[in-house]
Amino acid sequence: MHDITKLQQLTDDVAKWSDSQFGANRSPLPMLHHLKSEIVELIDALYLVHTNGIELCKYEYADCFMLLLDSARTFNINSNTLVQFVNIEIRNTLNDTLSTTNLQQLSTNITKWCNAKFDAKGSMFMLHEFKRELIILIDLLNVAQKGCADSHIIDCMYKYAYCTSLLIGSALAFDMTIDTFIDFSYAKLEINKNRSWGKPDSNGVVEHIRK
Repeated sequence: MHDITKLQQLTDDVAKWSDSQFGANRSPLPMLHHLKSEIVELIDALYLVHTNGIELCKYEYADCFMLLLDSARTFNINSNTLVQFVNIEIRNTLNDTLSTTNLQQLSTNITKWCNAKFDAKGSMFMLHEFKRELIILIDLLNVAQKGCADSHIIDCMYKYAYCTSLLIGSALAFDMTIDTFIDFSYAKLEINKNRSWGKPDSNGVVEHIRK
């Protein structure tokens, strides 16, 4: 299964667990605030990859990916819509007609997009770009939750797609495949299911209880 159904299934499985653990009908913002700290951990893991190993980095990528997908889902962006907006971003940058719902081809297109947009600067550069864009996305969602025009909602969707492209592009530059990305997400989901979780902080972020 290499079409978008595989990504939608991951989104649904993460949603089933997160809704049961943290409650349904949540704001998309707590996941993004949590993602702010997780992206720092991912960057640190990449800096120390020769000490901590590649596998830790892959789990950190998976953590970030699941948080981004779950936040988009609570903003009513399903995987089909997210991929459509990613395709638009790619086409606009490359001035091409590239568009696909095949995950393997999408990976190839995202790599082309990253190389064209960022001059093949590598995974770390894209994560720092992701970190900056995440702040913008949070600001956009803060406005959206207070009521806004449809055009602002579209802006939020484009920003989710941009952030998704950056995160996947960074992982691909780290020599992960889209299948590896999804496999590690499922592995991390199983780890999360067996953890105990604390209370929400002022931003609604819930961390697991560290032993």
